[in-house]
Formats: sequence, C-alpha cells, structure tokens
Amino acid sequence: MALEDLPDSLTSRGAELPPPVETPSHIEPSPETKPFRVDVLGPIEVWTGTEKADLPPSKKARGLLAYLASTGRSHRREALIEMFCEGTDDPRAALRWQLSRLRPALRAGETEAIHTTREEVTLDLSVVQVDFQRVAEAAKAGFDTLEPNHLDNLATLYRGKFLGGMELPDLHRFQAWRVASEDEVDAWQVGLHRAGLACAERMPELALRHGRALRALLPEDPRIDIEVERLAQRVRSERLS
Repeated sequence: MALEDLPDSLTSRGAELPPPVETPSHIEPSPETKPFRVDVLGPIEVWTGTEKADLPPSKKARGLLAYLASTGRSHRREALIEMFCEGTDDPRAALRWQLSRLRPALRAGETEAIHTTREEVTLDLSVVQVDFQRVAEAAKAGFDTLEPNHLDNLATLYRGKFLGGMELPDLHRFQAWRVASEDEVDAWQVGLHRAGLACAERMPELALRHGRALRALLPEDPRIDIEVERLAQRVRSERLS
C-alpha cells in the first residue's frame, strides 16, 4: 500500500476481537513449506521450521521486518531511512543496525531471507511464508471463490490485531501505514467470515464457527445474530437426530 493512498482520516480502533476460530481436524495443510515464516496477523513472530526465532527488542527493527514482509517487495534504502530512522544522528548507520539485528532470525545454514544491495533491501518471499500475503492473495481471488476448508485455514491465521497494535508514534510514515494496513486486514477478516457464513447450507457447523466470529466483529448487526441463532439450532437438531 503506497503512502499516497492513505486516507486523510483514519478510523477509530478498539473493536472487540472475535474468539479464535477452532481448527477442525480436516483442515488442509499450507500448500507450500518454506524455511521461514513471518506472522503479522497478531504480534509479530518469526519461525524457522517449528522453532520460534528470537527477535530484537527494538520495536523499530520489528516494524521494519513487518513492513518488508507485508509489502512483499524491494524498497530503496532512502525510503526505509525516511520511514524508520527519523531523527537519528546517522540514519544510514541506524538502518544497517536494524537490519543486522534482524538477520540472525532469518538465517538458517546458507539460506538468508534478507537481501541487501547498496540501493535496496528485500525480504525474499521465495523462502519466507507470510500470513499477510496468504490472506491478501485470497482476498484478491475473492473469499467467496474458496473452498470452505480453505476459509477455515485462513481464519486460524488471525491471532489478534495486525502487529498486535504496535505503536511507533514518533515514526509518522510507519504509523500511517500500520493503521491503514490494520484497516485492510480487519476488512479481510470480515469478508472471510462472511464467506464462511455463506456456506451454511453445505457445512452448517463450519458456517456457525464463522458466524460467531463475525458476530464478535460486528456486534451491532442484528442480522448476524439471527443467522447465528438459526444455525445453532440447526446444528443442535442435527446432532440429536
């Protein structure tokens, strides 16, 4: 998302988080396995296989990683300096320091996920799986085009608010990007659960899970309440029959 596309006024936050969607045993595994995983649909985490990597305590470094992972493209050093190194005595050195703190978490043997040149910095998504990218691709394809089990799989990626609501108020460009991205991620979550709820006729129990999550996201919509109660009654009746 380009900075020039950011809205002039950003929406208020504080909506109650939905309960996590239960993971049914029939969910298919992710179609690809990569050496690293960066999760941003909640507090940022990095995984190497099944091992959770240690991240630097610096919120700026973590924010930099989140930005590289979520945007999924190369960035010029000058642009990253403007976003993450405002007010430092030596901005270029500050960026190098942040990258040096991130590299160990994204290095395994001879595989490096962070690539740099004199001009650009890139997180290599050919070796990194990013939850944000998985949901973004599904949203682009249309949630209503996906199989119900795929919707369930995507729903489990959400662990909380985007980046856990990370706040870096002194970094104005980053803060604007984060808030706008959080709005986008929230909209995807609503769309995902609406698509799951629409599977009621074929898979009522799956639809009920999504309906309950959607009700937590949109508690003011009485239509969702009605549909969830109808589905709950149907599921109870089918279990008793």
